[in-house]
Amino acid sequence: MIIKYLIIKRIFMALLLLVAFLAYEVWSIARIKNWNQQIIKNDISDMQTSSPAQIKFARARELDRKNDQAAALTLYKSLETESDTALRNDARFNSGNLYMRKAQVLKDTPQAAQAVPLVELAKQSYREVLRADSQYWDARYNLERALRAQPDADEGTASEFVAPLNSERAVTTMRGVTLGLP
Repeated sequence: MIIKYLIIKRIFMALLLLVAFLAYEVWSIARIKNWNQQIIKNDISDMQTSSPAQIKFARARELDRKNDQAAALTLYKSLETESDTALRNDARFNSGNLYMRKAQVLKDTPQAAQAVPLVELAKQSYREVLRADSQYWDARYNLERALRAQPDADEGTASEFVAPLNSERAVTTMRGVTLGLP
């Protein structure tokens, strides 16, 4: 009789745990459905710090579309530390695009000098994406466009280098030492 009572008690506890787990899963699915609906409607105004990275990414894109680049850039930068490599790369890519758009707007204004650091930041973002994923063709293309808009300073040709007058030459100052090769 006591054994039967213990078995029924254990079955009841197991069922209770199963119901609690099921309730948690239903709540999680409802929360995910709600986030998906917000993403579809482009209405992610009640984002919290505990929201998943995908929600933060969608919110950053929404802010970018509404021309709130500063807030979007802040969210993109916070996503660059995420563990999901694809999302991290997408956030870096989008922040690079944001920098390039700002630079293009400033290029035709009297503040054209402010576009130079923005293009450099965009190139840095694209290069970080390509370091993580060399097959990210959109970042490769945008980096090429940024390099055409503003080439790197160290990309000069060898003909641009002129040695100073009266400078030492390595060949004339080297001693005649053999390295033991035939």
